[in-house]
Amino acid sequence: MKELHLFTGEKGGVGKSLATQVFIEYCRKHQVKYKLFDVDRTSPDVGEIYEPKIYQNGSGVEYQANNEKKGNRIYFSEESEDVFLADELFATATEQLVIVNLPAQVSVMVDAWLQRGILDLAKEENVEIVFWFVTDGSPESINLLSQSLSTYKERVSTILVVNEGLSKKAMENINNSSIGQVVENQILATIKMPLLFLSPQEKKLIKEKKIPLKEAANRTKKEGLTIIAKQRITQFLRQCHQQLDTLNILKQPQPQSSTKTN
Repeated sequence: MKELHLFTGEKGGVGKSLATQVFIEYCRKHQVKYKLFDVDRTSPDVGEIYEPKIYQNGSGVEYQANNEKKGNRIYFSEESEDVFLADELFATATEQLVIVNLPAQVSVMVDAWLQRGILDLAKEENVEIVFWFVTDGSPESINLLSQSLSTYKERVSTILVVNEGLSKKAMENINNSSIGQVVENQILATIKMPLLFLSPQEKKLIKEKKIPLKEAANRTKKEGLTIIAKQRITQFLRQCHQQLDTLNILKQPQPQSSTKTN
């Protein structure tokens, strides 16, 4: 499965890390091997949760991604010595599904990297590049979405993740904006991410202990969450995954039928 999934949004605080976790849990649910790169240099929160051996401060998880510990982390940079680090993202995607959690405010560097031969090579190597653009429906976020769609058009697939947990009117704001028709015509699909209804204390506990979502929902685990909180996490994942099911985003190869010869 040669795919490069980039979770972006450019604006901070739109729920990009949560959306990345939802997709990771979806891959695990379907036992799809993936490689995770958290390229946030200062706060690799998703990496710490799901790849603690690489990102150091996370807790153990039951189902590991197909990663090996490396001496250097990957991130986007304009420094001459580091500008080539991101090439490993694409090189890995030529062999398997890659999930990239991008920090905010890196679109200029990501755009430059993709334009330096990556888009053309993706076409030649049949590597699908998917942007998961996470938005809260604010004017700033809609403007950033417009810039992304204008830059790439059909050269990458864009899945719009509307964080309704932050704004119930997010989708309405997008539809009523100047790019409403462009969004309808150009994006591959829209996912509406509901509110993950947890108390501030419950969110803090999950964040500080770096607990994967599925593990947090596991009623046999005793980490301080109530059975009600666990049920709400289960419901949240179910609602998100049901939408992903309709996309057939994980294109698993079908087993070939065997024919007997006499």
